[in-house]
Order: sequence, then structure tokens, then C-alpha cells
Amino acid sequence: MKEFQLEIIRWIQQFNNGFLDSLFEYITMFGEELIAILIIAFMYFCYNKQLAKKLTYIMLTSMTFNGIVKNIVKAPRPIGEEGIRSLRVETATGYSFPSGHTQTAATLYVSLSLFIKKRWASILTTIIIILVAISRLYLGVHYPADVIVGAFLGIVFAFGGNYLYDHYKKENYLFGITAIIFIPFAIFFAIDNSILSTDFFKLYGLFVGAFLAIVFEKKYVNFTIPRALWKKAMRLALGLLIIIGIKEGLKIVFPDVFYLHFLRYFLMAFVGFGLYPMLFKKLRF
Repeated sequence: MKEFQLEIIRWIQQFNNGFLDSLFEYITMFGEELIAILIIAFMYFCYNKQLAKKLTYIMLTSMTFNGIVKNIVKAPRPIGEEGIRSLRVETATGYSFPSGHTQTAATLYVSLSLFIKKRWASILTTIIIILVAISRLYLGVHYPADVIVGAFLGIVFAFGGNYLYDHYKKENYLFGITAIIFIPFAIFFAIDNSILSTDFFKLYGLFVGAFLAIVFEKKYVNFTIPRALWKKAMRLALGLLIIIGIKEGLKIVFPDVFYLHFLRYFLMAFVGFGLYPMLFKKLRF
């Protein structure tokens, strides 16, 4: 089975050239956290706060589950296998199965298409998911089974999370219960030093930070979306600067240990989506 999957990757990579290298390195970014953060931040600060909360819940539940499966299966990547060339390996952290990029893309864009409810959105979503999946094979960082299962899980979480969020009216409890469900896995991964758990703790930190930020904002801030475009632009620009600044700034300062990865991503979510709204509400923009 492994050799058959390697042959599929080798077949795809036989068409490699400089243009396709650049193209697929660009396409794979549609399954990375920065795009998801940008879309959610825009919705939260500028468009529809409630929709942003739903999308945050669905995305973080899906990706934290992805981290759990990766750490249980512990599947190695095809990087270093004979005849496999691997590009953009800095995005290929942790284990291989299932593909986090493909699952992120499927969860994010299917969720958005469910909101848009247009045929063109569904078609575009399908194209993006397929291209992101192919990009992970072309770049030599995943097996075909990784991207197939990643796409399937992303679709399941998009539909399931959307249904659950719409039918469970108390969003704080939904976030809280889900966060509690993940605790045993966090304890187990923290104890087992043989597990590459960095990605899981980043995602779980985001989840807990987002949960507490939403509770905090709802109780102490409760901001509204402005009509003025300049206010929306200022909110988004400053918010992204704060979130990315915390992410990259603390990365330089903090040692590479799991609990500090958890703290760094927790602060990204809590400061960016909980404390920062207090600032722009006070300054009236």
C-alpha cells in the first residue's frame, strides 16, 4: 500500500517544473492557518460577528481533532523516500495522517459555501479542495490517503459543526464542552514525550483562547460592526498586526516546548478576539 501511494506521488512529480513548483507552493497556502485567520478576523471585526464565532468553532474543532488523529496514528511523511522531492517542508510539521492543509481547506471553504448558498461557491470550494490536496502530493509532503481522509474529515466537520452550532443555542457551553472533551488528549500528549505534539497544543491553545475571548467579549465588550469602511479597515489592519505580532514575536522569545506553544496561541486568540475589541470600542472605530 505504501509503495503504491509513493508511485502515485512519483507519477505526479514527473511533471515538475519551475512554474508548477511556484504554482503549487502558492495553492497550498489556501490550506494554511494564515488564510483562515485572515478570513475569520475579517468576519469578526468587519462583517458578521456571530458567523465568525461559528466558523471559529467549526475550524478549531476540526483542526484540533486533526492533531489528535495525527498523534494517535503517528504516520511518517513521504519526505526522504526514494524518488520523492519535497518542497515547502516548513509547512510539513508533525505527522502525516491526515493532511492538515487539506482538512483545513475542506472545513473552511465548505463552511463558507454553506453560508453563501450559491452554486458557484460550491463549485469553487470543490476546486480549491482538490487543488490543495494535489499540492500536498506534488510538494511531496503527504501520501494520497492523507489528503483523501483530510478532505473527508473537513467536509464532515463543516456540515456537522454547522448543524451543531445552529441547533445548540448556548454557544459558550458548546465551546466549553468541546474544550473539556479535548483535555484527556492534552494530558496524554503532554506526558508521552515520543509524540510530536506541537501542532496539537498550538490548536488547542487557539481553541481555549478563542472560547474565553468569546465569553469575555460577550460579557464585557459586546461590540457592533461599524458601517464606515475606514473603521472596518482600521479594525482589521490593527487586529491582524496584533495577532500576527503575538504569534511571531513570542515565537522568537519562547523556547520550543509544548506548553509555551499552547500559551503563545492562547494569547493570540484571547488578546486578538477578547481584549483588542475593548480598545477599538473605547476609541470608537
